Amino acid sequence: NQAPTYIPILVCYLVASMSIFIAARSLTRDSRASFIGTLLFLLNPTLLSFNTLALNDWLSLATLTLTCCCFLLWMRHRSLSFLIGAAMGSVLATLTSYDGWALFVALLLFLLVAGWLMHQSWAQIESYLLAFGTLGALGVGVWIMLCGTVFGDPLAFLHASTSTTSPTSQHGVQLALFDLTAPVQTLGPLMVGIALLALALFLVRRRSAPDLLGVLAFLVPFLFSLILA
Repeated sequence: NQAPTYIPILVCYLVASMSIFIAARSLTRDSRASFIGTLLFLLNPTLLSFNTLALNDWLSLATLTLTCCCFLLWMRHRSLSFLIGAAMGSVLATLTSYDGWALFVALLLFLLVAGWLMHQSWAQIESYLLAFGTLGALGVGVWIMLCGTVFGDPLAFLHASTSTTSPTSQHGVQLALFDLTAPVQTLGPLMVGIALLALALFLVRRRSAPDLLGVLAFLVPFLFSLILA
């Protein structure tokens, strides 16, 4: 009976889907268009085959999308509860993958840039950075403490990553090409073209800095994967 195995995967599947829907509806203010976009995500053949992805990948997907969604909502509505939600999501994301670490650092930079573009006082920017950074860094801190306790070296993850993931240049290019072609293979060239066109139109028409930074947050994990490849 594999039902208990699929329960956490299903939870991650639902969390990621709801995060995408809420983020899309917040940006477009169109529930029907947001539902169609979320439906395309839900019917993704790779995601529907639950055995295709490892549990850690599902956890990473759910926590990253949840973090980005909360951050986008905070950028648009400036409610402290959304910033705390983004920080809590960042804790979980940093515990599940290094993509979460990259997203955490990127969001700190986005907070700084947003405050500067909106001509906020340094005291206000600092309060946002402390609220998000102090709580969001807990995941990184826990990971470092675990490495120190288990391996006797708080930075053991650096040695492990360099020894096990040091691909040759050719292999790195292959990984990067795989990351770029995987969406095309999964969704098909037509859907990927529509998605890229929608993103381009959004970037052209949306001139609000908070909106742009909120959307860019969703691209950070993908760009980080390409850089590592």
